[in-house]
Amino acid sequence: MSELTQCNYCSLRDVKRQAAHVGKHVHIKRDYNGELGGVDVYVTPVSVDLPEGEIPRASEFFQQYWVAWFMEVTKSCCC
Repeated sequence: MSELTQCNYCSLRDVKRQAAHVGKHVHIKRDYNGELGGVDVYVTPVSVDLPEGEIPRASEFFQQYWVAWFMEVTKSCCC
């Protein structure tokens, strides 16, 4: 990670803060599609539930609500 790049923990914190500001919910789900693992982050209206199982990248849900993929999210800031 570069000295000028924000860590994944802080990036996710910002996503959560922005979502809360507009009344949305953040979902974090293990990435089933990639060989690297990691997690996908979705931001949805509170009334929308995260689908069970794999969410294909070509799906309408993925296209509409996906905001980020992180290889790993640490338990605290490491910037």
